Amino acid sequence: DFSAYWRVVLGLIIGGAIAAPLAGYLSRILAPRTLMILVAIVISILSVYSLARLAIAAARAMGVG
Repeated sequence: DFSAYWRVVLGLIIGGAIAAPLAGYLSRILAPRTLMILVAIVISILSVYSLARLAIAAARAMGVG
């Protein structure tokens, strides 16, 4: 049922429309090594954030927090 997820889908469409030209521009002006380092940093930050959220949710579920 699309009506339940229209905000999520719209957010992904708008985010992609903004991110794609920016990524194209950055990939043109940055060296490949620099670009790979930036991508690795972003992925690492997102992973740590997700793990922290999981740890907090698990602690709350066990009654710790």
